[in-house]
Amino acid sequence: MPVSSPPAAERLAPPVAEERRAGPADRRAETQPVQPEAERRRHQRRRAPRPIDPTPIGFADAQKELASISDREDIARIVLRFAAGKFRRALLLNIQRDTAIGWLGAGAGLDPRVVPKVALSLKKASAFKLVRDSRSHYLGPLRRDFPTVVFLRSLGGGEPRTALLMPLLAAGRVVNILYVDGGPERFTPPDVGELLILAQRVGRSFEAMIAARRHAVARA
Repeated sequence: MPVSSPPAAERLAPPVAEERRAGPADRRAETQPVQPEAERRRHQRRRAPRPIDPTPIGFADAQKELASISDREDIARIVLRFAAGKFRRALLLNIQRDTAIGWLGAGAGLDPRVVPKVALSLKKASAFKLVRDSRSHYLGPLRRDFPTVVFLRSLGGGEPRTALLMPLLAAGRVVNILYVDGGPERFTPPDVGELLILAQRVGRSFEAMIAARRHAVARA
């Protein structure tokens, strides 16, 4: 008895592919970021310094706060909170070879968002170069030399009548400069003893950080 052939529709129908479960490689592919540039920016925002509490803090309270913390950035925040209560603008600069770069800032006359964009050369004559080279503070009017003009334009808010620049040392080297001013309306007060006492904690915290790293390398 002859076997009947299947209908044409059945002969031409393609085989149905078996459903395959997603393996580890598929799952890894699904988790890859679709927009790596956006992810990089989100990562940068996570690493950005936290805003500084605008509430002024007195000398005694600042000392009490500093006694209980060891993180360098937290120490810098306390120092700037104290400085912002006495001055219109307060800014900490990181010294990297012949360049001073904005780190943290506070005060009614300073937009914190501009701080990371601040940078000035220490190769040409300026009050900043003088403080770095002499390792002593400067109090008085700022000359209109090129590095200083660039610095003040980056900050915005006008030129101050006077300013204080204070070097912060670690192992005998200037690692930060603390800049404060009273804005264009008033002179910077000369009584800066309390600020000097507090600011030195920033330099000492840098020394402690270096010592901890060396200890970790020695133990490795």
